[in-house]
Amino acid sequence: MHRRTVLAALGGSLIAVSSCQQKRKSIVVGAKNFTEQRVLGEVIAQHIERRLSDQVSRRLSFEGTRLISDALTLHEIDVYTEYSGTEVRVVIDEAPAQDPAIVLERVHRHLEQTRVVTWLNPLGIENPFAISVPGPIAREHKIDTLEDAANYETGWAMSAISEFTNRADGYSSMMRNYRIPMRTTPITPDPAFLYRPLEDKRADMVAGRMTDGALAARDLVVLKDVKKAFAPNTACIAVRYDTLAEYPSLRPILSELSGKFTTNLMRQLNAAVDDKGQDPRVVAAGFLQSAGLQ
Repeated sequence: MHRRTVLAALGGSLIAVSSCQQKRKSIVVGAKNFTEQRVLGEVIAQHIERRLSDQVSRRLSFEGTRLISDALTLHEIDVYTEYSGTEVRVVIDEAPAQDPAIVLERVHRHLEQTRVVTWLNPLGIENPFAISVPGPIAREHKIDTLEDAANYETGWAMSAISEFTNRADGYSSMMRNYRIPMRTTPITPDPAFLYRPLEDKRADMVAGRMTDGALAARDLVVLKDVKKAFAPNTACIAVRYDTLAEYPSLRPILSELSGKFTTNLMRQLNAAVDDKGQDPRVVAAGFLQSAGLQ
């Protein structure tokens, strides 16, 4: 082939490649497959759509922390919400400290080693493991802390999320710190039905998360973890560096969400989905409106 023809063909190829590179892909928002993550995923997705007017894709049903963390690293998604204690325990594979600031600092040091992902400032949600018992039992027997629960001679039957029973900073940490008497081995129902064994009288203690909607909708007392058996779990938005570079206004847009939540507010948003049957998309839109993020 003539040299000029080859150069012309090569030039056409470079133009085609350049055009493909200039064409923006959609921003992919991820979430794990439980209520809070779906709500937060929708909050992030809708907020980006309103501010950027760009196409946003959603993948809001990842089965676990490792899967969604890998998806972010491999650029299958661009952004999602993660929790500091979970990141340290599951991804970094270390025992989290008791101080929330130290746990967050450990996450940032880990991320700086790769410069692939960064975390933005906290949303305002603290979501550690939470042990709750029915209000009537707590009031009758003056049970306010996990230490009090350890002195309940009748013993407990627990319904727990599987994460609590499997993680070293969950059930084993609770038993090591408090030696709580158990009548039976903890049952681990589907997370959507975590609190149902209370109604069926198969359990009188639940191990869930501090932002569970049931804690807002039912007469339950969350027992104080006075010995700090459970790691801090601060919610932050995790986002890829290259996505922030491709969309220069994305960092300030996402940062608008930092500090806009509280643990109690997240509990109320979860209850709107779990107990009132509202669509997470509707709940997310309502939050953005109430937060003045229109």
